[in-house]
Amino acid sequence: MAIPGCFRDMIKSGIDTFRVKWISGKNNGLESESFESFAAAYSFVFGEGVATTVELRLGRTPLRASSSFRLQRTTYRGENPALITNPFSYFWGTPALTPTGDAGKLQNINLVEGLNVPLSQLPRFQTDDPILASFCHLLEEYGKHLARIGRTLFEGMSKNLSLDPSDSKSNLSESTGLVRVYRYPQWLTKSKNQNKSAWGMDVHTDSSVLSILNQDEVGGLEVLKDNHWFTVKPIPNTLVVNLGDMMQAISDDIYTSVKHRVKVNEYRERVSVCYFVFPGEGSVIRSSNYKPFTYSDFQGQVQQDIKSIGYKVGLDRFKLRDV
Repeated sequence: MAIPGCFRDMIKSGIDTFRVKWISGKNNGLESESFESFAAAYSFVFGEGVATTVELRLGRTPLRASSSFRLQRTTYRGENPALITNPFSYFWGTPALTPTGDAGKLQNINLVEGLNVPLSQLPRFQTDDPILASFCHLLEEYGKHLARIGRTLFEGMSKNLSLDPSDSKSNLSESTGLVRVYRYPQWLTKSKNQNKSAWGMDVHTDSSVLSILNQDEVGGLEVLKDNHWFTVKPIPNTLVVNLGDMMQAISDDIYTSVKHRVKVNEYRERVSVCYFVFPGEGSVIRSSNYKPFTYSDFQGQVQQDIKSIGYKVGLDRFKLRDV
């Protein structure tokens, strides 16, 4: 189940295409100063891929950033209609997107870009580009297989937990499944004083019930176990399954949402594909350790925390306290 070279190329082409659409779209809502910040930051982190778009939009020499450039987050001035009507949304600097595609207030900018693809909306996407059409078809087929694997894993865990079958059905809804494709750039250490550990993704837990990762041979994924970080070395034809926050709550903390992070490689860029699945809309998670909540409640609280304090608090917001 390794990522085939042709699929890897399509992922990179797809990300490039939707990045350009996101930047240059007439209604993307970016103020010119925000666009310049994005262009400079993007050129600094990912290379020269944005230079042509900068010239087209701003009509000036491509922006270049020095090694001392401080990364800035590009924000939306209002909602971007394309992100609501289009099954694809492009992100960079963080995977923590709001429904409108805005990253919100963040403590750190990560070295990552990618596409967020809700599988239920994918059939709506129409394109005359044969590469994008093939890319969409592959994502759709890939999502179907991963949904089957996710359902099988969840049913096994539910049986082990002696959960009510009706609750199990609503606690994982395949209609919520989404695929994210990630690209982490090569990060060269330019000096002895520069931090050699650059992060493609900071320490976090997934908000999903479970996440199924297909990573390439470059590696970089690390998981926390017994207060020690372990590298998850890529194994050909192998998927990595992470349990998320929703599974931890559903299981009354018997299963734990894994803390993980991604380190970028000094010599090669990394590409990965991850399938996420969540509880059904309106499905109430009931647990002796947490007050009842829906995934929408949880997602709303996460976005509120990111906006107000810059990071996700997660399940601790819903934990029942001893009186």
